[in-house]
Amino acid sequence: MTARRPRSADTRKRSVEAAQRLFAAEGYERTTIRAVAAEAHIAPPVEHFRAQRRAQHRQRDRQRDQPQRAAMAR
Repeated sequence: MTARRPRSADTRKRSVEAAQRLFAAEGYERTTIRAVAAEAHIAPPVEHFRAQRRAQHRQRDRQRDQPQRAAMAR
């Protein structure tokens, strides 16, 4: 197994962050791959599907965990 290049990790991070911002602003259904790529400043479709799925799962997990965190803070 080879190590990932730092540039690949940076591209992945930017695409996930861009997808998360767009999901929050536009919703998952209205967010396009091209919009994520443009927001992340990458050429489409680099990492588009994986970035969308990771961002969607992270957002869903945050929403699911939010009531638990609030209860724990009390």
